[in-house]
Amino acid sequence: MTGLALAVTLPQAGNIGGGGFMMIRTPEGESQCLDFRETSPRRLVAEVLSERTLKPSSSSSAFGSGAPPGEQRAAKPARRGSTSPSVLGGLSVGVPGTVAGFAAALEAYGTWSWDRVVGMVIDLAETGTWLTTRQSLYLDMYFPKLSLFPSTRRCFTDRGIPPLPGGMFRQPDLAITLRLLAEQGPGAFYSGPLAEKIVRQVCLENGVMEEEDLAVYAAVWREPLRRIVGEREFLAPPLPSGGGFVLQTALGLLASAGVEHTRPSTDERAELLARVFRVAFALRARHVGDPDVLSEAEVASAYRHAQQPYAHGDLERLEGELFPQSPAESLTAASGTGPSTTHYSVIDPDGGSVSVTYSLNTTFGSKLTVQGAGFLLNNSIDDFAAMGANWYEMVEEPKNALGGRRRPASSMCPVLVVRDQKVELVIGAAGGPRIPTAIAQTLLPFLLDGCPLEDAIRVPRVHHQCLPDVVVLEEGVSDTIVSSFVARGRSVERHAVLGLAVAIHRDVHTNRLSAALDPRPTLAMETME
Repeated sequence: MTGLALAVTLPQAGNIGGGGFMMIRTPEGESQCLDFRETSPRRLVAEVLSERTLKPSSSSSAFGSGAPPGEQRAAKPARRGSTSPSVLGGLSVGVPGTVAGFAAALEAYGTWSWDRVVGMVIDLAETGTWLTTRQSLYLDMYFPKLSLFPSTRRCFTDRGIPPLPGGMFRQPDLAITLRLLAEQGPGAFYSGPLAEKIVRQVCLENGVMEEEDLAVYAAVWREPLRRIVGEREFLAPPLPSGGGFVLQTALGLLASAGVEHTRPSTDERAELLARVFRVAFALRARHVGDPDVLSEAEVASAYRHAQQPYAHGDLERLEGELFPQSPAESLTAASGTGPSTTHYSVIDPDGGSVSVTYSLNTTFGSKLTVQGAGFLLNNSIDDFAAMGANWYEMVEEPKNALGGRRRPASSMCPVLVVRDQKVELVIGAAGGPRIPTAIAQTLLPFLLDGCPLEDAIRVPRVHHQCLPDVVVLEEGVSDTIVSSFVARGRSVERHAVLGLAVAIHRDVHTNRLSAALDPRPTLAMETME
């Protein structure tokens, strides 16, 4: 129910038009990952994406010529900009998995009926919610892009202007969709009139989706990635989650490199984190893709890196193998990496635990709303290896190649931490490729250094994603650490925020619960695309 409610109250990230991952552990100790990541349409291959530039449809002419002056892009940009067809409009849309995922989880583990769960959020859309200052700012910031498509302009503007805070924000079309799903079941999303609306909207705006793409979609249960460090077992999503791969690889390398002998907020730990993250992201580019497309040997190789116990010296060995000569050529730094991902963590009275991350990819996704249905569609196609670096400056390799009905690699990384066979921590984050590094840097001070959870989540962060070959530091990182990186010849950037984390901790001895929500200002991560 939480995920459906967020689809109403947090439209820039909460969704029924996107996808994600759900980590589940039952009170009896069974752990599973539910992959409800989006898939590419059958007809969408790299050649189609590279040949099509974003062209205003006839529907866009009601309020101008489409993209603002100066924002038209060439067919093959070095980096996928905010008006690239892989980011904006119908060609960027993957087949949504959220409805199928929520339905599969409810069928397997739920105690309420589907119609009861969906029915409880219909009023939120129909009656409306008071528009907060924060939500009003989001709608104002993204007003130019949200205004490009008439269906989106109708739902997310107030008669053509950004809605002001304090007003009642109603979404009657979304209420109609939710009522349909409540009455007819989750299958109504993937066939029938609603599926026809989705396909019609995508194709109207330059896309190639077919009704069969929706009809054959299915969420997939997968075995989690597992890593044991000391007395704890860390459970994270497997492929196609690159976030799970990066986190589990990084945790193994940090343990083998003696991270426990470094102190928090020192140049020694910051340098170790940057080195480990750089290696983990380099391995991610080489190994992560759709596990249903990769060979068994390729999948096994990826899982070996993510789960094997690393030994002392392995970090240096991998650095020598991956970066044998000069540092990799640096790409232009991203102009912005605002999150359109949301995470929520749950522990129930019986000890059952759920960690859920789902997304539209960039903020408000493709900016394309399904006419008459009231929900935004994702732009997950941008996560494939095609047309250079994606919007997050991730440089993907052939294992994540765009092809028909494939799942793109993802940075999403919902995590469960188990101790003494009980879930001790449920954690996740938003922030694109900064998700796994934000989680790792919350886990270390909390589990290793003994910081209270609310303090651990505040520790200033370091990020390195291999390409661009730049160490990115939060503004809270000390000048001493910055100077130490510069002295080592590293390229350094300062960012206000590197990821937003949320976590629930349960003391496995007393069962006392505590929670922490990242205090970093969400809007500090936002930039106009």
